[in-house]
Amino acid sequence: MLLVLAAPAHAQNPEPPTLNLTIEQATRLATELLEQGKLDPAERLISRLRAAPEPSLQVLFLSGHLKLARGDVAGAVEEFRRILNRDPTAVRVRLDLALALYRERDYPAALYHFELALSTDLPPQAKANVLRFVRDIRQRQSYWQLDVAIVSDSNVNYATRATDVPIGEARFQLNEDARAKAGTGLMITLGGRRSFGPGLDNYVNLYTEDTNFKGHRFDLFYGALTVGHTFAFASHDVFFEAGGHYANYGERSLYDGYLAKLGDNWRVRPDTLVATSLEARELRYQDFGFLTGNQYTLALDWTRALHGSTLVRLGASAIRQEAQAESSAYDAPGVRGEVQTELARAWTVGMRAETYWFRYDAPDPLFGVTRHDRRSLVEITLLRRDLRWRGFSPKLIVGYNVGVSNIPLFAFDRSYVRLAFTRQF
Repeated sequence: MLLVLAAPAHAQNPEPPTLNLTIEQATRLATELLEQGKLDPAERLISRLRAAPEPSLQVLFLSGHLKLARGDVAGAVEEFRRILNRDPTAVRVRLDLALALYRERDYPAALYHFELALSTDLPPQAKANVLRFVRDIRQRQSYWQLDVAIVSDSNVNYATRATDVPIGEARFQLNEDARAKAGTGLMITLGGRRSFGPGLDNYVNLYTEDTNFKGHRFDLFYGALTVGHTFAFASHDVFFEAGGHYANYGERSLYDGYLAKLGDNWRVRPDTLVATSLEARELRYQDFGFLTGNQYTLALDWTRALHGSTLVRLGASAIRQEAQAESSAYDAPGVRGEVQTELARAWTVGMRAETYWFRYDAPDPLFGVTRHDRRSLVEITLLRRDLRWRGFSPKLIVGYNVGVSNIPLFAFDRSYVRLAFTRQF
C-alpha cells in the first residue's frame, strides 16, 4: 500500500510535487520527524496514517505522543488505551498511559496501570521511577472514585427460601415477610481521600454505598468517614485512621459507632504487595440492642501483577463479633481470591470467590442449638474497555451467594446481576 504525499503548493508551482511512500516508510519518517521535534510535518504525516480504517499500533503510538507534545493529554490517553485494547501486553504503552493519567490526576486508574507495568522486565531505573509514582499515589495524592450500577437480585433481604421451619418437634409456617424477595435497583458507590499537611501524609477518607430498590423497604446505605496519617518507611507504609460509620436499612437507622484501623502495606518485591490490617468497629444498633457490640477484623492480603496484564489477589481474615446477646456473638474466619486479566479485543475478565465460616458463642434461644454457618460467594466479571462515555466503561457482574446453616431459618441463596459503569481501566 502506498501513501501519496504532496508538498505545499506555491503560486509559481500550481502542480505540487508528490512523493510515494509505503505505509512502513511513512511511519518511519513520521517517527523521525516526531523525535526531532518537527511537530507540524509530523502531524501532517501522522494524520494521513491515522485516517486508515485500521491504523497500526505504531501509528496510534505516534499519534498519542504527538497529542502529548501538543498538550492534549486526554487525547493521548485515548490513543494509548486503543493500543492496549488490541495488545494488553504493550508495556511501554501502559507506562505512557499511566504517566498521562497521572498528569490528568486520574490517580486510581494511573495506579492500576503502574502496578501492572511492575510485573514486566523494566530497566532498573524505570522500575524505580514507577515505584516512586506508586508510593506517591498511595501516600500523598487526593482522588475520588464513582461507580454506578443497575442491580437485579433474587434475594435482596438474604432470607430463607423455605416456607416452613422446624422448631423442636413442630414445624412452623413462615409468613410472607420472612421469605426471600427479588428486586431491581440502583447502586451508587463513592469513595476517595483528601490528603493534607506539609508532607501530604495526613488524609481524610470517605466511603459511601447507597442501594435503592423499588418501595424502599430493602434500601441500604452505608457511610464511613475517617481521618488518618501515613508513616513512610523504606519498603512499606504504616497508616492509622479513625472516625465513624453509619448504616441505614429500609429508611431507618440500623447502626452507628466509631471506626479505627491500623494497617501496613509492604512491597515485598516490585510486582507484589502484602497488606495487613487490624480494624475495630463499634456497632450500636438502634432497634436491635441484643446485636450491639464491637467487631474486630484481622486481615492479610497478597496482590501480584503478572505478565503486564493480570492481577491476582489472595486474602484471609479473622472476624470477632461481640454482642450483648451471647447467642449473637461469633468468630468468623474466611478466605478469598480474585483474578483479573486483560485480553485482546478490549475485554477484561475476572473472577472472585470467598468463603466465611461462622461459629456462634451460645445456643440460639429459639432453636436450642448453637448456630454454625458457612457463607460463600462467586462472581464473574466482564469489562468492555473500548466502550467509554465520559470516562466510564460498562462492566457486567454475575454472582451467586449461598448461606448454609445448621438452623434452616438462616440458610439462603441468592443470585444477582449488576451492570456497572466504572472508570477502572
